[in-house]
Amino acid sequence: MKKICVLSWQKDSQYAYSLASSLAGDLIKIPVRNRFDYFLNFLKTLIIINKKKYNFFILEIPPIYLSYLILFYKKRVIVVSHSNIFLLDNWWHQLQKSILKYFLKKSKGLIIHNEKLLELIKRYPIRKLVIEPPPRKLEINKSYQKDNSLKVLVALSFSPDEPIKELIVSFKELNGINFYLTGDYSKFPDYQKVRDIKNIIFTGYLKREDYEELLSSVDLVIGLTTRDYTILQSGYDAIGAEKPFLTSDKEVLRKYFFKGTIFVKNEKEDIKRGIREVLKNYQILKEEIKELKKIKIKKWEENIKILRKMIDDC
Repeated sequence: MKKICVLSWQKDSQYAYSLASSLAGDLIKIPVRNRFDYFLNFLKTLIIINKKKYNFFILEIPPIYLSYLILFYKKRVIVVSHSNIFLLDNWWHQLQKSILKYFLKKSKGLIIHNEKLLELIKRYPIRKLVIEPPPRKLEINKSYQKDNSLKVLVALSFSPDEPIKELIVSFKELNGINFYLTGDYSKFPDYQKVRDIKNIIFTGYLKREDYEELLSSVDLVIGLTTRDYTILQSGYDAIGAEKPFLTSDKEVLRKYFFKGTIFVKNEKEDIKRGIREVLKNYQILKEEIKELKKIKIKKWEENIKILRKMIDDC
C-alpha cells in the first residue's frame, strides 16, 4: 500500500482532513499567513515530504503555488482544487491558470467538488474526478440539553461572495433567535457598526473542536453565496450534525443539497422567509437531512474506492 500525503496550505480544510482520514494517509498543514510565506512554505514542504519518503501526494489548492510540486513528483500527484481558482478572472489569475494547466498535464489527475465545474475546465488535458465533500464527522462526545432559545450557526469566511449585509439586516429583525457568525470578522468593514446587535454574536475564527461544539448545539445552519459553480462546506457540516440547512437558490446547491434544505434569494425578506419556513417544517427537515447524510456517506465511500484504485495503479 502506498504511503500517501495530503498537503494543504490552508488554515483549516475539512476536505483535506476527510481525504487523509479515508485514505489512511498523513495530513500536512502549513498555513499561509501572508503573501510573503509562499516561498518559505514551499521550502518547508519539500523538507518535510523528503524526510517522510511518501509514495503519493494529494495537493489542495488554492494557493496555486503548491501545485509547483508537480515538477518534482509528476505522476505521483493528484491535485484537489476548490472552485474559486477557476472563477477569478483578472490577468494574474489568468496567468496562474495557464501555468496550472501546464502542470496538470504532468500529474495523475484533478479532483473537483461538483459536476457543474466541469464546464469551466473541459479543455484541461487531464483526467478529472468529481468527488463532493463528505458529511462532517464530528469528533465531540457532548450531549446538549435543549432550552427554549433558538440558535443558528452562520458559517462565514467574510469573503466577497457572501451577502453579509443582507444576512445582518435580516437577523436583527428576528427576535428570539440568536445567530452565531463564525469566521474572521476583522475582514468585515462594517463590524463596528453592527457588533452591538443583541441577537448577533461574532465568534471569530474557531478551532475545530470549538466549531464542532457550536455546530452540535445549534438548531440550524446557514450558508449563503452569490457565486455559481460552487458548493458550500457549511452544507456538509449541517448534514454531518443532522441540522436543517438554509442556503442560496443556486443550481449547484439545489443539485447537491436536495433534502433537508431550504433555498432563498440573497435578499433580506427572502432570508427571513426561509428561516421561518425552516422553523415551520423543522421535524420534516430533520428527518430529510438524516436521509441525505446516509446518501452522502455512501457516495463518498464509493468515490474513495475509485480514488484508491487510481493511486494504487501508479
